[in-house]
Amino acid sequence: MRQLEVLRLEQLDDPQLRWARDVLGRQVGHMTHLVDDLTEVSRITRGRLELRRDYVVGDTRFTRWMASMIWRRRRQMRQMQGKRETNA
Repeated sequence: MRQLEVLRLEQLDDPQLRWARDVLGRQVGHMTHLVDDLTEVSRITRGRLELRRDYVVGDTRFTRWMASMIWRRRRQMRQMQGKRETNA
């Protein structure tokens, strides 16, 4: 990741190099989150981390936003599934 930090400090004139640098940055971020999530799953399955359920009082705006995100994701999944069926 040090190399990526050096690339971020450089003023890159070539748009393709800037694009590649940005892609690498996003990929490193995604991989970091994935490793963190897998580490937490490992802790949970080994019993080193305990999950407790609790009620959360949510803001109505947040609740509506979350419901709309779930609806959009389900619609996207249906569309992707339909495309796979027509391509098969």
